[in-house]
Amino acid sequence: MNSTPIFGHQRVIEALRQAIAKNELHHTLLFSGPEGIGKRIVAKNLAATLLCDSQQDGEEKEAPTRIFGGCGQCHTCTVFRAGNLPDIFTISCSEKTSSSTEAVRELLHSLRLRPFSGKYRFLIFDDAHLLQGQAANALLKSLEEPRPGTFFILITGKPHLMLRTIHSRAQRWGFHRLNSEDLRSVIRSNIQEDQESPQVDESLLPLADGSYESYRLLEQFGSILEERQSALQKIAGGDRALALELGSSLAQTKETLRDELLCLHLLARKELAGTHSVQWATFLFELGEMDYYLLKRNFAPLYLLQNLFLHLADPHPERYVVEPSSTLEHRIAN
Repeated sequence: MNSTPIFGHQRVIEALRQAIAKNELHHTLLFSGPEGIGKRIVAKNLAATLLCDSQQDGEEKEAPTRIFGGCGQCHTCTVFRAGNLPDIFTISCSEKTSSSTEAVRELLHSLRLRPFSGKYRFLIFDDAHLLQGQAANALLKSLEEPRPGTFFILITGKPHLMLRTIHSRAQRWGFHRLNSEDLRSVIRSNIQEDQESPQVDESLLPLADGSYESYRLLEQFGSILEERQSALQKIAGGDRALALELGSSLAQTKETLRDELLCLHLLARKELAGTHSVQWATFLFELGEMDYYLLKRNFAPLYLLQNLFLHLADPHPERYVVEPSSTLEHRIAN
């Protein structure tokens, strides 16, 4: 059996199995979709499918009989379950040490060597949109001249922030949010086994909107959700003082800032769904770019966050749509 169960995405999985069976799997796959829905699990199970000993031996299996995620019994599958398979490299692009230009170049340089076992090797870039500058250019060069048996899987929730030249060399696979039943299954599978009666907080499911990461985040911030939502509503009503206060407060939470922004994103999406207001749509767009500017561009959090909330407090938000020069990106660039 697979090391980690997969819930949902059956059409994507079946299409990947077909591509493997026909030997038509592209050397670079771009997995895009919301955070926390299983893109990483599918990527690792895809790698295990090709690396599995029992499926590499003998004749190629037909797609319907191929076990996605491997047989779970051979030596390679056993090592894969333990997380020690040397032919699968996972690079977290949100971590500066592993996604630095030097680290990426060193990893790509090692591709000159043969795979440790079997015929294939997989490089999985998580949060691939955060790979920028010379590191992204180094990856692009490897994508232009891929080595036989080497597959790249780029995972992102924000494909629009990636180089267009990388897009042109990758095959796009879109992942959708989980339905309520699949999300419940994911939550139950992640609850510690020592809990006799796993409980799912049904009140959080609509706000989580098909993402386990969102559900986990809402649980974490459960005690202050109402306070955060109330603050956003007051700021949207024109409370500029509270906008400055909230921006200043969040700027101090460096270690948890990304989670804080994701939580605000979920609350703002709820407001947008209820109001259909351009004001919330503009706020959501700018909020979605914050992790890029804060994590990769190292802009001052206080300045960015206070301006973000001041935009929400502006009584005439439509002017930010009509006048391109007033957008956050333009102000930063200037």
